[in-house]
Amino acid sequence: PSRLASPGATIRHRLARWVEPSLALGRADALAPLTAPILLIAGTADRRVPAAEEAERIARAAPARCRPTVRLVRGAGHAGVTDDRLDLRHEMAVWRGEGKGERGGEGSEGDGAGGGGGRDAAARAVVRCALTRGVTGPAVLAALEELEELETSAAAAVAAESSGVAAVGVAATPADLGGTWELVFSSAAAKLPFVDGYMPNRELLEWDVSCGQLRLTIETLPFLPPVRVTGEALQWDGAAQTLRYTVGQKPRSEWRLLLLDREYGVIAARSSVTGLNIIRRL
Repeated sequence: PSRLASPGATIRHRLARWVEPSLALGRADALAPLTAPILLIAGTADRRVPAAEEAERIARAAPARCRPTVRLVRGAGHAGVTDDRLDLRHEMAVWRGEGKGERGGEGSEGDGAGGGGGRDAAARAVVRCALTRGVTGPAVLAALEELEELETSAAAAVAAESSGVAAVGVAATPADLGGTWELVFSSAAAKLPFVDGYMPNRELLEWDVSCGQLRLTIETLPFLPPVRVTGEALQWDGAAQTLRYTVGQKPRSEWRLLLLDREYGVIAARSSVTGLNIIRRL
């Protein structure tokens, strides 16, 4: 104890009063009775505790009805969520549906999508879907379809002018695609009963354009190993805002971007295999 930064009595007090109760509360059976929505915020550079990993673990263990949302603050340490890296009030507002992911500002109603609400309303619904899972499946599909219609029209106009620039509203680069992404919503899942389009399992994607690979990890049941799929010959077409890759002997697949929100790390895209999808960066 003499070599510790804090006196032994202080360490013992913290272990008994803080650590042990926290570990008990983090057990899956302790989380099972919860019904309220859960927001977990952690720094990715926390050297005192594995905060980011623990936030993801709690999100996986929490009941689906709590719609757990994880917000990782890149480069933040143990107290990083209290410094200027994060506007906690703004994050709480978005999570509650009052900010960028709101149900709609003055003069709008419902989930902020569909009914000709325009690109901004559709984008708000998609971001809120990715961050909080707080938008109904039909409203998310309506928002995605509106974004796709707008991007298709913009692409057609670009083709007519032969300017070779990206479609209006999306101007992603390979750097925007880096990191690990979680599949949140898929129109393919919307066909399943009780799912409403939100993924019932965890699927993680890594778009490694520099190495020409898509790495997909599919987690199913806790006691089963994850399924890993690799897409080869991954290429990024900036003009078409499209990713193309090949899995085994299957026909070449594509993901065409419809929306990129850099601030919140959200992408909406049309997959040639799974339809309309929303992914968020972890």
